[in-house]
Amino acid sequence: MTELTVTQQEIEKRQVRLTVTIPDATIDKALRAKAKKLSKQVRIPGFRPGKAPYQVVVQRLGREAMLQEVVEDMSEQVYVDALEQSGVEPYDRAMLEDINLDEPVTLIFDVPLKPVVDPGDYRSVRVDYVGPSEEDIQKDADEELKQLLSRHLVWVPVEGAVEFGDLVTIDIKLTVDGEVVLENDDWDIVPDAEEFTLTPEFDGQFIGMSAGESKSFTAAFPEDSETAWAGKEGHFEVAVKGVKREEMPELDDELAASIGEYESADALRQAIHDHVAGHAQEHADEKYMMDVFEAALAQAKQMEYPDAAIERQIDRMADEQEALYQRYGIKSLEELLQLQRKSMQEFREELRQPAEETLKRDLLIGEIVEREQIPVNDYELEQFFGRQLGGDQEAVDRMMDSAENNATVKAYFTGLVKHTKGVALMLAIARGEEVPEPGQHVSEEAPIVEEEEMVEVEVVDAEVEEVVEASVSEEAEEMEAESEADSQPESNEKATLVE
Repeated sequence: MTELTVTQQEIEKRQVRLTVTIPDATIDKALRAKAKKLSKQVRIPGFRPGKAPYQVVVQRLGREAMLQEVVEDMSEQVYVDALEQSGVEPYDRAMLEDINLDEPVTLIFDVPLKPVVDPGDYRSVRVDYVGPSEEDIQKDADEELKQLLSRHLVWVPVEGAVEFGDLVTIDIKLTVDGEVVLENDDWDIVPDAEEFTLTPEFDGQFIGMSAGESKSFTAAFPEDSETAWAGKEGHFEVAVKGVKREEMPELDDELAASIGEYESADALRQAIHDHVAGHAQEHADEKYMMDVFEAALAQAKQMEYPDAAIERQIDRMADEQEALYQRYGIKSLEELLQLQRKSMQEFREELRQPAEETLKRDLLIGEIVEREQIPVNDYELEQFFGRQLGGDQEAVDRMMDSAENNATVKAYFTGLVKHTKGVALMLAIARGEEVPEPGQHVSEEAPIVEEEEMVEVEVVDAEVEEVVEASVSEEAEEMEAESEADSQPESNEKATLVE
């Protein structure tokens, strides 16, 4: 390890600035080693490869250029040594902010630190739960039924004046240049105020007419008409024979059966009501959870995190969107952005606010989980896999084996289960329920099942298993990569890139 002079300075957004000075002797030794290596690669007149003296190589290639390259080569190891000497534990990759080549050579690294959270008196948080009202549920159910019936409208004969949108049966005779060019009995038209049938004036001529009435009128065909009479004037003789109007059908058992496998109209109404009620309950539960998080975050005493934490969350959300769209045939995030005519920078900026909000919630629950000492056992982990895999026991067993044989995978999924239990605890606290004291939480134990009571679980679609197993592999690789990356610096646009 290189002996360095390292000073620390805490800066904003949970970062520490390491100013690292490299001894002149170390730089001189590195320069001489670089000169010897370059003398073998660069032809220097008067000397055989590798035999040119140090000063000649420096004069030939330039000390500043050689020093720049030497420092860049050293920067990665200098960063590692600086971390060891300072005892700083990076949360993510550091940024190499500056390199000063004047003697003594100095490198400046901005190192992101682990977020710090003080959730305050989170056990005092209380939020009233407001569930969906039966009145609102019934109102939405009626609207959904109305929309469903609107897809089964029927034409019903009506008396009275024609309106736009009616189905009108007419007799028509059209004369152009003294010649009858169109004559039709029982021709059905639907007068439209926006898109005319033959001429711009044609449809409006029927508005206000009733069955049994007739009229004659003259109208010009537009120059761009797709008919054979473009730009010509036509004389119309029309008679209204019947008028029908779309009406909502009455819901009866027969219609209910035609819509779906419903035994009666009441069964359809009940199915719609249950569907709407389920969605309303989910929405109310989601809103309540967000309200609880908002209240808990509002009274938290400390919540500090580096920008790197937000970037990590943006990465996760971007990966989720990419995986989602891949199911619809879009191969990559780049292809999606190309279709949306959006740059990667614009895409990530759109994710920044929701990513930061998600990060705050996750950090809060993570700290609560630690303080409450919430445990997770293998049975709970197995139950989690069972829910994700729809009960496919063979797939669950493979996932459990993977977790047992890979500590990173097990830690990841154990963290997910802890997070779920932490959210459930916070919701229970907010509702004012009695909960165990910190350190007194217990894991759910497997129920004792008699052998003859065990039932065979239906196997789910293999595609679900592949998605979950692929997710496990990707998350494990990502966590391992992040672990390795934490000990590596990353240059920003202002600084020299560390290869």
